[in-house]
Amino acid sequence: GSYNFTNPLLSKLLNKKNEQKRVKVMAYRYFKPMDWYISISMYLSDFYGGIVTKIVTWVVVSILIIISVVVLIVTFISKSIVKPILRASDMILDISQGNGDLTKRLKVRGKDEISVLGERFNHFIDNIQEIIFKVKDLTFDVTENSNSLKIQIKQSSNVMNNMLDGIKSIDNSMRSQNSAVSDTSTTVTEMINNID
Repeated sequence: GSYNFTNPLLSKLLNKKNEQKRVKVMAYRYFKPMDWYISISMYLSDFYGGIVTKIVTWVVVSILIIISVVVLIVTFISKSIVKPILRASDMILDISQGNGDLTKRLKVRGKDEISVLGERFNHFIDNIQEIIFKVKDLTFDVTENSNSLKIQIKQSSNVMNNMLDGIKSIDNSMRSQNSAVSDTSTTVTEMINNID
């Protein structure tokens, strides 16, 4: 058994030398072969010694180590999540401002949600690039057709001008002939009048 000397009278007797109160712990056993009681007593502060200080120090150091490890893990995880999102955001910003390079793609690693986002972003950029190539081809075709149409219009205009010149020439010829026929008719009429 053991006994804790917290009784004020006993504690005063045991702590004669020190004015400061100290708690003493006592343990005893009965030793039957010799019919003795063996006991030992010790001040509680001596019993624990620096253990409490060491335990508190160990707990504080352990907590600091755990916090440091958690901060490192959170930092690593946040960088692995945030970095690809920031890259995608930067590419979208470049594209929206007209400075984007549509040949660049996001690096995709793994099968997590961020990787799926990267794959879909790359697919989106592929579609935009394909649309731009089609528009470029159509623009080239429209330019070619426009140039061809311009040449055909110019040729048609030249043909129309030639036709107008021909019509004017025919008109002038007809006027001349009409004048000649009129002169001839007048001459014939005078000849008929003179014959009579």
